[in-house]
This record gives sequence, C-alpha cells and structure tokens, in this order.
Amino acid sequence: MGWESFTTDALEQQLIADEAEIGRRRARQMSILGELDVRQVASGDGSHSLSEWVSARMDVGPETAKSLVRTMRRLADRPDLEEILAAGETTFDRVEAVSRIPEDVGLLECLDVAGVHREAAKRVWVSVESEFRSAGDRFLVMQPNLDESWFRLWGGLDGHSGAIVDKGAHRSRRPAPRPPRRDQT
Repeated sequence: MGWESFTTDALEQQLIADEAEIGRRRARQMSILGELDVRQVASGDGSHSLSEWVSARMDVGPETAKSLVRTMRRLADRPDLEEILAAGETTFDRVEAVSRIPEDVGLLECLDVAGVHREAAKRVWVSVESEFRSAGDRFLVMQPNLDESWFRLWGGLDGHSGAIVDKGAHRSRRPAPRPPRRDQT
C-alpha cells in the first residue's frame, strides 16, 4: 500500500485515526441495532437472540456480536458514553469495558482496556435486584418440525415457571413407544 514512505509517527497516527473511525462506525451500528431490537427482527427471522441474528447478518463472530448487543443495551442507560464513542473520542473496546461499571467513573484513561475490565469485575456485584426478571421478560418459544415429531424449545422463564416446565419434562421421560412389529412371512 506504499506505507514505507511514511514515518513511524505518521503510521501510528493513522492507526489511531482509523480506530477512532471504527468507534464512530460501531456507535452508528449500535444505534441501528437498538432500533432493530425494538422491532424484534431477530425473533421475526427465527433467530434465538439478537446476537445470533447480528452474527449471521453482519458475518461476524459470536463474541463480536454479543459484545455489540450487550454494549448497545448498556448504553441505553449511558448516553454520555454513546456520544463520546460517536464523536470518535474513545475506542469501542474502552466504552464496552466502562459500560460494565454501573456508576459513572469516566473513561478510566489511566488504565488500559484490560485494566478497565479488571476494575469492572471488582465493582460489579450480583444483587437480588439485578437478578430479578419481571414476568414481562419471560418467554418460551416452541417450534415443531413439519410432522410435529420433534419440538425445539428456547426462551427464558422465571424460577417458578421454569420449575413447572422442568417438572413436566421430567415426567415425560418415558421411552417412546415402539412401532408395531410387522410379521414377515
């Protein structure tokens, strides 16, 4: 590409500028994903989750898709981080890491991204409130094959509903009936 004529400093500045542009593009992608999430395109297309849908549609790995979706959802409560990313003032990886910390701590610029992840792990704790899921969040999807000889299930249920489904599934663990024998003569 002809980079040999550039100074080392110019190459470094180009890398930084490119990363800022990637951050701006990621901010735009997450904004679009937010709207697609509201429209529930993933379930409309038969995907298990928005992350699965993103992975397939954008041709990115599952971890990249999960990171985009998780960060998009966290930034709904942190518009300041979204604005900084959209302006190209920081990287997507830093915003993703900082968004894991529930309180406003700035961008933790004194730490590298791995340090921000460690700081997030120290500050985040699981509480009853954070684990609570409302009844409106529960769903169960049952998808039969054409002859209804097999069902595929996925979803999320509260503990009580999950226990009922689990109990019903355990009760039905009888072996399938054998087909009638055909006598050969």
